[in-house]
Amino acid sequence: AYQHALLTALKEEADQGTSAFICTGHSLGGALAQVAAMLALQQSLAAADLPEPVKELLEGVHCITFASPMPFHMTAESSLTPQQLAKRQWALGKAGQQFDNYVNNNDVVPMLPGELDFIQTFVEGIRAKGA
Repeated sequence: AYQHALLTALKEEADQGTSAFICTGHSLGGALAQVAAMLALQQSLAAADLPEPVKELLEGVHCITFASPMPFHMTAESSLTPQQLAKRQWALGKAGQQFDNYVNNNDVVPMLPGELDFIQTFVEGIRAKGA
């Protein structure tokens, strides 16, 4: 559903002459912007029949965030197939070129890892040290 809405909106924008697609956000909104931008990049690979201006907007998406936590978790390479590793390298390369996250050096939010169980593991570690 979101793919259709995204492609429809980008087609309308491309028809109006839009030449850039930027996702942006702050804190949690920044993490969501990063996820949206990565989904746009994936969509650019998946849909071969896109009009060229729409494909260019998808492929060229930029993500500019402020104090965003890390939304993605790095799975150990040993548990990935060669195809999955290649896709991850592609995604990391694109993110390195097209994603920017601006942070203050003392802000803890951008240092939070992209692991769903981070807080639980952290609290359990503190409890174990105190026991």
